[in-house]
Amino acid sequence: MKIEIPEPVRHPLTGFLSFIGAVWGVANAEVLLALVKAIFASAPQIFTGVTVGALTFPEFWPPTTLPDWAGVVATGLFGLYLLYKVNQNFDDNGL
Repeated sequence: MKIEIPEPVRHPLTGFLSFIGAVWGVANAEVLLALVKAIFASAPQIFTGVTVGALTFPEFWPPTTLPDWAGVVATGLFGLYLLYKVNQNFDDNGL
């Protein structure tokens, strides 16, 4: 089996790891590690939000009635709450 150089370079994993390496090289490593710790500490809330949102949100999109709009607004507010919790964990565990 002959592997040419452009073949591994075009692999999606290569692009993803290159992006991670570039971000790691440019950004402050301490801040990135603190952000990873904050996201990991919020993992249960994030998992719950993504799961509930993925299972219920498509039923309301595009919203046409008032209850549909209420569901979309509630989903948005819950997403903002999750971002708040990640930020709070970042403040608690971060720098």
